[in-house]
This record gives sequence, C-alpha cells and structure tokens, in this order.
Amino acid sequence: LYIEALEIRKSELGERHPDTATSLNNLGLLYDSQGRYGEAEPLYIEALEIRKSELGERHPDTATSLNNLAVLYYSTNRLPEAAATMSNVVSIFEALIGPDHPNTKTAQSNLDILNQAISKQPSQED
Repeated sequence: LYIEALEIRKSELGERHPDTATSLNNLGLLYDSQGRYGEAEPLYIEALEIRKSELGERHPDTATSLNNLAVLYYSTNRLPEAAATMSNVVSIFEALIGPDHPNTKTAQSNLDILNQAISKQPSQED
C-alpha cells in the first residue's frame, strides 16, 4: 500500500511534492522497521532532498527526515554520521520550537546517547 500511495502521489502531485516526500518517508520507515536498511536509506535521502528544496532547511518535516536518517545510521552502526545528522535535528528544533520543547529535549537526549556511544568505541589505533 505504501508503494501504491507513492506511485499515486508521484503521478498526481509530481516527483518533488512534499506529499510525495511523505510517501517516500513512510515506505522508508516500513523498510527500516523490517531491517531493510539498504532499501530504506535512499528513500529517506530522497525525501530529505525534496523537503529541503520544497520546504526549506529549517522546516519540521525536514527535521523529521533528518531524524529518520539519523536513526538508520545508528541502526547500521554509523555512529559519527548519526550524531552529525541528529545534531542538525537539534539545531532545527531549537530554532523552531525552542530548547525547552519536548521534541528538542528528546532530540538532544538522542544526540547525547550517540555521542556517549561514540566515546565508548575503541579507537582505530586500539
């Protein structure tokens, strides 16, 4: 159904419409939840690119795409990429909804967890 929804949105709204990005994101979430990370990542990236160009770098939907990508990076043990991406999420949320908003605090907590995991990884020299 997610694939069908994506095809309909592409056909009716166009390849670069924000709702098309939502369908890409939803299909990515499904694949991500199934551990199909290689299939999820390009969908997340395409949704992110659409949202950045159509909605802007500092839009909540752009932050959602970044968040999903950060979680995927975490799931695939790409911790530095996950932390850098989550840092962008925190930055967007702080600018849009403030540092005390629950979404900002959750993103900051996730970033702290990522940074802690990175600090516990053995160095390349070990």
